[in-house]
Amino acid sequence: MVSLIVLIIFLGWFMLYCTSEKVILSKKLIPEKWIVNHKKESKRIGITKLIVALFLTVICFGVTGGILLWIFLMILMASLLVVIYPLEKINYKHLLIVLLLFVFIELLTLNF
Repeated sequence: MVSLIVLIIFLGWFMLYCTSEKVILSKKLIPEKWIVNHKKESKRIGITKLIVALFLTVICFGVTGGILLWIFLMILMASLLVVIYPLEKINYKHLLIVLLLFVFIELLTLNF
């Protein structure tokens, strides 16, 4: 569940980051092109994803723990996105591999 929450927060921040006027996008992928062409909808979807992630963390970890974890993950994802995305060193394949690794580790620890 934590991996899903991290993914939702990352996607929400990514949509909000791509709608910024100061960002120079590579526009190599279809999602980036759609986000640039539909800025209002992208901002709404991004904010909705962040709110959904807040509700999921509150459900999983309680009110105080969920809010604190959500704030921590928001800060972490935003800073990583701002630092790593402009370098264009990490692509979607790398992110998918990391996400699958985290899901695998999460499922392993859930069974014990």
